[in-house]
Amino acid sequence: MSNQARVRGPRRFPFLRSFPVSVQRAAGPEESRQLGKVVGTVNGERVIVCGLDAGVLTPGDEVIVRMAVGGEVLGFRTKVLEASSVGTALFMLAVPEKLESLNLRKAERLSLFVEAEVQFSRAQAEAKSAADLAVLQGMMVNLSRGGCCLSTKRPISVDQPIRLGFALPGSRHTYHLGAKVMRHLDRPHPSVFVQGVRFDERAEHQPVLADLNQWITQNLPLALPD
Repeated sequence: MSNQARVRGPRRFPFLRSFPVSVQRAAGPEESRQLGKVVGTVNGERVIVCGLDAGVLTPGDEVIVRMAVGGEVLGFRTKVLEASSVGTALFMLAVPEKLESLNLRKAERLSLFVEAEVQFSRAQAEAKSAADLAVLQGMMVNLSRGGCCLSTKRPISVDQPIRLGFALPGSRHTYHLGAKVMRHLDRPHPSVFVQGVRFDERAEHQPVLADLNQWITQNLPLALPD
């Protein structure tokens, strides 16, 4: 937990059925984090979680639970009280008296696979006319508040200004956002190029960035570690 986390009052979280949570062994690696759902509560003091792998947790295990609620992310460390693998795997977790509102790291990012149209000038400066523009089809393979990793079939020069067009999962709205290529990353295949991209934070882009921030917060149970 962040040492700057803000503590909420005792058990004021509205535990709803089918509410998504992420669960990770307290002593385990970040890669052990799994996404599950709250399917029941007991007097606000215990939650029943399903969707985790059967046998992944046993009674007495210490775990870290995180969930996105509105514009904040709540988290707590607790213990597994009961575990059942008969039929659907179910786990009963204790809810502590106080929950923490986590301060999220700027670099925390989400894994995703989203088509993106990439426009950029054939020259290093911004294009003066449509004839100067090049268009590439690419994929955003992860997303953070400040930028993304962009996979394309041809490389884009470092320091190249670009314009991205993309839709977030679950949305039909297409966003358009200015950005700049900051570095080249490891290539997973000889015919694939991956660029680290930073979003343009000028005033005209703030409405899109605000939507991205909200979407990231709501989907943080899927977040990858730095």
